Amino acid sequence: MASKRNVCVFLALSILVFVTGCTASTAMRTSSETYAAKDPANVKIFLSEKPADKYKEIGKVTVDKYGMISLVPASGDEINRLLREEAAKIGGDAIINITEDFASMSGVVIVFAK
Repeated sequence: MASKRNVCVFLALSILVFVTGCTASTAMRTSSETYAAKDPANVKIFLSEKPADKYKEIGKVTVDKYGMISLVPASGDEINRLLREEAAKIGGDAIINITEDFASMSGVVIVFAK
């Protein structure tokens, strides 16, 4: 009976992965300076406007909307969460110049001048 249960759990997880996939995200530094990682919850996303404060560009982040085998794109909230996480890893305060195409979203990571 345990074997049958294990097969059912495996199939359920496989279907979940197929439907939701594993969305990939990356950050690339474009500055020679390094910054300490930050809390992703504090990273701001500027969709169309730019911040009024002075800033410096330090990198680029990209999030794939679809997992390797997913037919369903990630939600907007999931994409924003991943953008923030990647920007925070390289010390970003915010993301500007957001661009989007069929398969991905990307933006420029900035730090605010002190």
